[in-house]
This record gives sequence, C-alpha cells and structure tokens, in this order.
Amino acid sequence: MDNTSSPAPSRTRGPDLAAATAHLKESWDQGKEAARDARRAGKKSWNDLTRNVDQYIESRPKTFALEALGAGLLVGFLTGILLSRAVRASSARA
Repeated sequence: MDNTSSPAPSRTRGPDLAAATAHLKESWDQGKEAARDARRAGKKSWNDLTRNVDQYIESRPKTFALEALGAGLLVGFLTGILLSRAVRASSARA
C-alpha cells in the first residue's frame, strides 16, 4: 500500500499541542476575568441607577406620580387604538 493517503505523524506535535493548550487556558482565564469585570461594572451601574431613581422619587413624589399616571394613560390610549384597528381589520376580512 502507498503511504501517501495518510499523513505521517509529526514529532513536533507534542510541543505545539502544549503551546496551544497553554494559550487556550490563558485565553479562557482572560475571558473569565473580563466577564467578572463586566459583571461588576454592570452591577455598579444598576445600583447607581436604582439609587438615582429612588432619590428622584423621594425628592419629587407628586411629579413622579403624575408622570407615571401620564405614561399609563398614554400606553392605555395607544393600546386602545391598536386594538380597535385590529378588531376593524379582522371584521373587514370576515
């Protein structure tokens, strides 16, 4: 049989494999550290945001209540418009 159909084993494969494994482990560790850093930054940003919202609500309770009421009315109004259009469109098809 001819040996050209299968590649001959390389003797330098061991050091290359060890280097690749070391590089992969280092990359994995860097990725884990980057994920930890991103989690810490996200958690800090979230805590800052909630603290600022709490301070806003405590300093302007009536303003916040009116803004929340206005947002609720706007969402309800837009939902009513969309539902009435959907009902009209479905009755026109029938």
